[in-house]
Amino acid sequence: MISPRTFFALTFALAAAPAFAAPASRAARFQAQIGKVFTQETVANMARNKDEGYRFESFDARTGYARVVGPFDGRNDFFLLSGPKGDVLIMVEYSCGPACTQKASAFLFAADAPAVHLAFKDVLSLPAFDELRRRLTTLCLDAGGDFDTERDARDAAARDLPACPYVLSLSKRGDGATLYKASNVDGSGYALSVAKSRVTPKAALRWNGRAFAGVGAVDDSPILLQSDQMRALF
Repeated sequence: MISPRTFFALTFALAAAPAFAAPASRAARFQAQIGKVFTQETVANMARNKDEGYRFESFDARTGYARVVGPFDGRNDFFLLSGPKGDVLIMVEYSCGPACTQKASAFLFAADAPAVHLAFKDVLSLPAFDELRRRLTTLCLDAGGDFDTERDARDAAARDLPACPYVLSLSKRGDGATLYKASNVDGSGYALSVAKSRVTPKAALRWNGRAFAGVGAVDDSPILLQSDQMRALF
């Protein structure tokens, strides 16, 4: 039988013990991860849907897709994917003027550890597309290892090489992606411009937990980027 003194001691110890925090919801985790890599504004402010400044135009924790727009010509897309070592967050930045450039960065989040920046070549698996992978890793990776269509972002020794001919379209409803070759209608180069650019599918990709893996041939019919296609794909 427990004595009154022991009973009160146990009661006090249990009351003083730190409470176990409930696991964060997927939505809260997604927002927190976005906040760690997008530092121009807090996620709390972006979630208020104010008309000016940075804000979430889309946020869907179920599919793991969000879009941030704001006082700049372009947008930032975020894709939350699951992996064996934790969540992988893909951030795709579009800087737009007469044409859009695209930069895609990957980050690993394991438990409460800081975000780990992943080289984009390590999240692409294209064993059946050797030539495509060679050109992509030669022409489309910047000095930080991110997928980047901006030539000036490369190492100095690679800036005189041809422009990156590829763009990535990640599914806003799941874990698929498509690698496209971009070309301007007027032959002026590779870019994403409404009514001026065509994109031709080169490889269908599927997230396998570690990387976007090529899953076979795709319909190679070119697509003229009108406004609706631009918004759906990019």
